[in-house]
Amino acid sequence: MEKDTNGKKYLLKDDGSLAWLFFRTVMHFRKHNRIGYSQQKVLSILYERESICQKDLQEILEIQAGSMSELLSKLQDRGLVERVKNEKDRRSSVVRITEEGRRFKEEMPTLKDQAMFGVLDETEKEQLRQILKKLYASSETEGVYDFLNESKEGGRK
Repeated sequence: MEKDTNGKKYLLKDDGSLAWLFFRTVMHFRKHNRIGYSQQKVLSILYERESICQKDLQEILEIQAGSMSELLSKLQDRGLVERVKNEKDRRSSVVRITEEGRRFKEEMPTLKDQAMFGVLDETEKEQLRQILKKLYASSETEGVYDFLNESKEGGRK
């Protein structure tokens, strides 16, 4: 459910477009995902690097210290990462991926595909893959979405 600027809940109405249906489908799956996008980014970074200073991770993600701490606490509570004091500088922490975190990161693509596309047969999955590749390639064309940013009043683009 969406909220207006006054915090009141409202439903985004179906305008009959494919874009609306696609958007709502993706938002539904994101809402029920076991792990948030930022948490996935952290796991991806740690999967590649093994460990990183918490401050460096915060800078890469471009988030505030409090948000970084909350994000890591969620991952730590699930046993996916661990924080230890930096041996070179006891005032800072180093974040490491755990074996459970590594396993989860490796299984994530399969789990997501099963959740989102499990109702499709292999032919439908391949058709969808080709359609999405075509849409993605088209989205990289400069100016393709300019009409969405134009306003009648000549406002912000």
